[in-house]
Amino acid sequence: MSENLENAENYDDFELEGDSVDFELDDGNADNQAAKLQAQAMKTAERHIFRRMASERQLEGLLDWEFEPGAAYHVISAGDVDALSFLKFALRQQPCEYVALSTWCMLAADADEIRRLIELGRIERLDSYVDVIFKSSYSPVHDMLIKMHRAHGGRVAIFRNHMKAFVGFGQKFDFVIETSANINTNPRAENTVITINTDLARFYKDFYDSIVSFVRDFDGWQKYELARDRMPDPAKNGREFPKHGRKNGATNPAKTRKFSKRKLSGVVKRPHETRANPKKAVKTIV
Repeated sequence: MSENLENAENYDDFELEGDSVDFELDDGNADNQAAKLQAQAMKTAERHIFRRMASERQLEGLLDWEFEPGAAYHVISAGDVDALSFLKFALRQQPCEYVALSTWCMLAADADEIRRLIELGRIERLDSYVDVIFKSSYSPVHDMLIKMHRAHGGRVAIFRNHMKAFVGFGQKFDFVIETSANINTNPRAENTVITINTDLARFYKDFYDSIVSFVRDFDGWQKYELARDRMPDPAKNGREFPKHGRKNGATNPAKTRKFSKRKLSGVVKRPHETRANPKKAVKTIV
């Protein structure tokens, strides 16, 4: 058993081999049926949450509090940093208009934490990309994701996927988090690269947008268009920005000549003009 435990991908995923056995505890008094107790078990997520909190605090000492555009941060962890902690570290610097996540597996506590981030307004729109084994091997978590996306938009796409990544777009910076770790906590060494680069983020988003899910749970899904891409581009429709910030060539009201409302009784004759026509003053070229 200890050998299997050491080789388990994650302690939370560890299962005993063999048939399950129902048993009861007896206090030794066979005549007292009430003394027989049914064995029960309860599992909490306190250790998982504690590790997440500890890992987030550790990241504060490793990474820049304000990510530098164009920089790439390389992190090697030994099971002491949760993969989701990297995303939360970025979201503490700014909320994201759009996030895509890709993972091979995920725990229920992580799915619930992602839902909380959406409801807190740290993520406006999310799309999730998982492997073909996810629906069968992580059925409760899959159902949680389906419910979350139906409530908040986006989709769960299933395809042959072994990528572990987060892609995010915000007002301050866009980023890609590439990691060997799934969205769970495990004791193995993992490597992670956080790249603050818009072109790379778009590269990943374009790939994920093109995925056709094996399971058609979100046939009405449409790829998310960033707010910056929805803004009209005057260069594309032949219009130009008005000069000096004026619309349609309007002049500056402060410099507009004011004319008297009094009716003029005649035409003023200037030295270089002559009264060639009683109804019209004609300028004479000297």
